[in-house]
Amino acid sequence: MTKSFFVFFIFLLLLPVLVSAGDIPGELVVSFADRATEGEISSLIDSYGLEWANGFPINFNQNFLTVYASVSEQIINDAPSLSALIANIKARDAELYPDAELLFSAWPITVGSFKKYGGPVLMVTFNGFVKDESAASFLNSFEDLHVVDVSRHESKSKIGTSGILLAPEGRESALVKELGKNPLVVSIRQNFSVETQSATTTFNSWTLVVLGVVIFCGALFFWRKRKRNKTIKNIIDI
Repeated sequence: MTKSFFVFFIFLLLLPVLVSAGDIPGELVVSFADRATEGEISSLIDSYGLEWANGFPINFNQNFLTVYASVSEQIINDAPSLSALIANIKARDAELYPDAELLFSAWPITVGSFKKYGGPVLMVTFNGFVKDESAASFLNSFEDLHVVDVSRHESKSKIGTSGILLAPEGRESALVKELGKNPLVVSIRQNFSVETQSATTTFNSWTLVVLGVVIFCGALFFWRKRKRNKTIKNIIDI
């Protein structure tokens, strides 16, 4: 009963958003196995005349560093100010470290709110080679940010290199079918966009993958918490 209600609630939550979808011409979302080497991947995509979109690929089988930095609610609630801050962080990283950028992936910055941090924070992901103090110093150089925590992650993903490939328009379906047979390819599909009913915002399927992971992790966390509380209650009753 509870699980069914939760699934129904998630469906209702996403229903107003997932109104219309359409394929994005010339874009393929692909994930390679963690065992695939850089050379093997390059040879494969070159043989089909493909190339990575700007900001890709991303290697999910890497270690990375997440830094939590507090930021005022005024900036969080003002989309232009938040976008400008994120753009400035990326621009300064590219300017100061052109040969080995500190930030991890094409979308290294997200926003979250945590009770233990006292409110909204920016979660900024750095490449694994970056030292904790270097990452903290970099973010603290922005007057609107103050680092409150640092967390290092060791990835255990079975997926390695992933991202968006640029393909000739009209050949997307054929390439999905052909590349999907390759043992190095974990998954491949044509990229698509989803338009919201209440705004002009468009999400591509890559963004939805991240959103799905967040929703799944959140659901798993609350389910485990509820199960643990129930177990504790049963022990007390005994």
